[in-house]
Amino acid sequence: MEYGAFLDRVAVRSRVSPDLAEPLTRAVLHTLAEHIDAGEASDLAGMLPEQLRGDLIDERISAEGFPASEFFRRIDARADLGRPVTEDAVRGVLETVHETVTDAEWTQLMAQLPLEFRELA
Repeated sequence: MEYGAFLDRVAVRSRVSPDLAEPLTRAVLHTLAEHIDAGEASDLAGMLPEQLRGDLIDERISAEGFPASEFFRRIDARADLGRPVTEDAVRGVLETVHETVTDAEWTQLMAQLPLEFRELA
């Protein structure tokens, strides 16, 4: 999917302005990179628009594996939105990622996330 189309879909699904879609997307992807292993992050990055790949592939990030509450807290800290908007943002980004990647890649990603995330996308 093209970068602009990806962000447009995130904006609509997250119910935010197009100006917020990019920082929201980057906050979610960066936090995903902190949670999933490097191989999965690399696989996922390869299926996303090139402009977003750096948010998933960063040698300074190592997988931590933390609960969903911490995931949301980190995204809110990065994007400064407040919890209800953050949940909508995560849902919007994950739905758009789901639309963009293969079913096998999506299954692998979901296997590394807390169960609560399966309900979001």
